[in-house]
Amino acid sequence: MMLVVGRWEGSTANDLTERPTTARQLVALAQRDLAEGAAARAERHLINAVQRDSRNLDAWRLRLEILRAEDRLAEAHAWGFQALQALPTRDHGPLLRALTLALLTEPPDDQARAVLERWSAADPNDVNAQAALLRRIGINPRKEDPHVAQRLSMLESLVRREPASLLARIAQVEALLDTGEIEAARQALENWPQPLRGADWWRLQGRFQQDHQRNPADLQQAIALFRMALSQRPHDAATRFRLARALAARGQPEEARREADSASLIRERLDPQRLGPQLARDLAPNRLNDPQAAARVETLARQVGLNDLADAWHIWREHLSHRGERRSLHHDQRVGGRLRVGRDRVHHQGQPI
Repeated sequence: MMLVVGRWEGSTANDLTERPTTARQLVALAQRDLAEGAAARAERHLINAVQRDSRNLDAWRLRLEILRAEDRLAEAHAWGFQALQALPTRDHGPLLRALTLALLTEPPDDQARAVLERWSAADPNDVNAQAALLRRIGINPRKEDPHVAQRLSMLESLVRREPASLLARIAQVEALLDTGEIEAARQALENWPQPLRGADWWRLQGRFQQDHQRNPADLQQAIALFRMALSQRPHDAATRFRLARALAARGQPEEARREADSASLIRERLDPQRLGPQLARDLAPNRLNDPQAAARVETLARQVGLNDLADAWHIWREHLSHRGERRSLHHDQRVGGRLRVGRDRVHHQGQPI
C-alpha cells in the first residue's frame, strides 16, 4: 500500500498566524508540519487537537498515518480504539481504514525509508523517526547504511535522550539480540520501564529466555511470555512460531502443531502479495460505504485473530446496512406518498386512474 502521510490542504493566513485555539486549527498546523517534515511536532498538535475536540476525525486519522509510517503498532492499536469510542459511528469508516492499514500492513521499504529520512533530517530531535529508520535498516541493511556498531551506539543515545520512547527501546533490544550482544540485551530488558511493558517487552523477553535459557524454567517462562504477547497481538506470526517451537521443546507436540498451523495461516493471510490487492480494493475510499467490502475486511481481521478489529468492522457494516434500509424506507415513503396524492387527485376529479 502506498504511504501518503498528511497531505496539507492549506489554510488561510488568519488560521495559522495566531496561536491556535481550535482542533481544526491544530490539525491545519499538523498538516503544515508534515509538509515540512516535522512529524513529531505534527503529532503533538494532533494529540492536542483531540483533547480540544474528541470528535475531530482528521486528528485521529492523521496520527494513525504517522504511527503506521513509524511502525508503532501498540500505540496505533490503542489510539485507534480510543478514536472509535470517541467518534460517532457515522465517522468510523475512514478511521477503520487507517487503523486497518496501520495494524495489518507496512509501506514498501523504499517509501518508508524516504519518509523517515526526511523526518529525521527535518527534525534532529525526532527520536521516533530516527528509531524507526534505524530499526528498518536493521531488518534490511544496505551497503551505504551505518554499520552495526554505529547503529547500536545511535540507538543507545536515543534511549538515553527519550527514555519514554517505546519504539527506541524495541529497536535497541532487537538490534542487540540480532547482533549477539546478549548481556547488553539482558540489561536493556531489565531497564525497560514497567509502564511500557506490554506485547513488545513480553515477546522480546520471551525470545531472550528461549534462545539463552539456562534451565527448563526459562523455557516455561518464555512460553508464558509469548502467550501474554499474543493476547495483545494475536496476528504476530513470528511470535506464534516461536511459541510453537518452545512448546515442541517442552514435549507438547499437539499444542505446538496447533500454534504452528495458526502461524502459517496468519502468514498466508497477511502475505503482501495477497493482502495488498484485497485491501487496495476493499479499503478504497469509494468502497468504504460498501457493506460487502466491510464484510470481507471483517472476515480477514477475524481470520488473523484480531477480533476487536473484526467487531469494529461488523458494527460499521451493520451501520451501513441500517442506513441503506432507512434510505430505502424513506424512498418508499416518498414514492408512496406521491402515489397516494396522485390517486386522491384523480378520484377527486372523478376520473379513472
